[in-house]
Amino acid sequence: MLKNYFKLAWRNLIKDRRFAFLNLIGLSTGLACALMIYIWVQDELHIDKFHKNDATLFQVLENRVQASGIWTAKSSPVPMAGALVKDMPEVEYAAYVSPVLEGIISVKNEKNIRTNGKYADKDFFKMFSYELITGNADQVLKDPASVVLSDVLAKNLFGSSENVIGKIVDFQHEEQFVVSGVFKSPGPQSSEQFDFMLPVRSLEMVKRNADEWGNTAFNTFLILKPGTNIEKFNAKIAGYIKLKTNNEITYRTPFIQRYSENYLYGRYENGIQVGGRIDYVRLFSLVAIFILVIACINFMNLSTAKASGRAKEVGIKKAMGAGRGALILQYLGESMVMAFTSLLLAVLMAILFLPVFNSITGKQLTLFHPDVSMIMTTLGITLFTGLIAGSYPAFHLSGFKPVTVLKGKIRGSAGELFVRKGLVVFQFSLSIILIVAVLVSFDYQFLDERYQTLYKAESQISQLSRYFAGLAVLISCLGLFGLAAFTAQRRNKEIGIRKVLGATVSTIVMMLSKDFLRLVLIAMLIAFPVAWWATAQWLKGFAYSIHFDAGIFLIAGVVVILLTFFTISFQSVKAALANPVKSLKSE
Repeated sequence: MLKNYFKLAWRNLIKDRRFAFLNLIGLSTGLACALMIYIWVQDELHIDKFHKNDATLFQVLENRVQASGIWTAKSSPVPMAGALVKDMPEVEYAAYVSPVLEGIISVKNEKNIRTNGKYADKDFFKMFSYELITGNADQVLKDPASVVLSDVLAKNLFGSSENVIGKIVDFQHEEQFVVSGVFKSPGPQSSEQFDFMLPVRSLEMVKRNADEWGNTAFNTFLILKPGTNIEKFNAKIAGYIKLKTNNEITYRTPFIQRYSENYLYGRYENGIQVGGRIDYVRLFSLVAIFILVIACINFMNLSTAKASGRAKEVGIKKAMGAGRGALILQYLGESMVMAFTSLLLAVLMAILFLPVFNSITGKQLTLFHPDVSMIMTTLGITLFTGLIAGSYPAFHLSGFKPVTVLKGKIRGSAGELFVRKGLVVFQFSLSIILIVAVLVSFDYQFLDERYQTLYKAESQISQLSRYFAGLAVLISCLGLFGLAAFTAQRRNKEIGIRKVLGATVSTIVMMLSKDFLRLVLIAMLIAFPVAWWATAQWLKGFAYSIHFDAGIFLIAGVVVILLTFFTISFQSVKAALANPVKSLKSE
């Protein structure tokens, strides 16, 4: 019996290929976008979480009082690490580490490789979980003349990452270091990518400033003992620099932040943590929800619109002895087949476009290692969409009396039409909000390369936002195209009569178009205030931001109206040009 239901469902889908195609493309595109955004969000949330000491690994930051306000700096003085280990019983390990720096590593002045590296204290590999393939974590950075290479760099220099201990490499063609260890190149889950480590105590600058609390070139990291109260520890070290400098430096207040939180929560304003990349995670999570809601509304709207024309089919089947339960299973089955076929297409689309997505985001995302939450969430959304879309024909139409239906006394309800129009308004409101947002948090230029690097994330988000906003509008237009075709089909007889009575093509086109244009105008009235508020809040997070005015909303409005008109005009013109004799004859 179940096999027959699926067979009937499949036959009904291929019978009207146009509606099936629009439904499949719309929902699968929305699901594919949501899938890609989901794995991007999950990747962002797990950056730097791989360190086994994640819960106790902290970075020392400083709030520095200046004339313009409080500036939060990541750098700290050279003696900070050693002093904290000595003075604070809560500190188990401490390391003074440079940011990622560029350098040239060579062997006998050959194979010059320009790559990134860091200077670090001897306990670095005991604090951070970068895997040492060869070497002892206690010893590899102990000798000032030693260097630790990544397996990738070792292979490039020596042809292999094995048996390289004791070999000599040149740094910047000025200094020579002896290879003391090899570590596995940091994976994509690390916010810092580097290929060599040098002892920080080998630097002349560090030697000169060993007791100098005024120089703040590099960063200090700590491993705290389990159970340490962070608030109390911050209060304890708040006056530490003042104490160490005998009140000479009073404008700097040190505090600690969990290292893995720095990637997502690294932005401070006036000494207060106000966000960071977590803002982009939230933004794209919202974009994914918007696109998914738009796609689901599309799917449900087209499904219910198509189903409303199947009342006579229900009457005939019930007259032939079909029970209501059988009809419910059939219509739910059709909807579920369509929904899960869309899911399969979505997975294929996501796999196909992930390389492009990765090139934009600079990541190495994949769908071949899905987690349980992603699978369950995706299946749940697909199941919910299929059930909701199939519920109208399954539970509403299946309850009709066959005599009433076959006599033609069933008419579409006002409530059904109101819900359908409301959903169109809602999905276009979401699309317009996305368009305005793209036109307003990414019209910027950079004064120099330093600021371009600083706002690299905004550049990536800008590019992705344009693509996703375009896809949201495309999905909405696909739904509108389907609904316009359905409306023209339902009003076929009316159009024929109007043409016989002398109506022109332009009159018919305007008659069929005005209802949809009215819905889009209502969507604009709803979306513009929301978009203005949302973008204003977003721009508050930037020191220098653009000023946006009514022109942005005018552009967005014109774009949406033109797209809407061109989308529905194809079906409207096609219906208006049809021979009225054929439509009246068929009716």
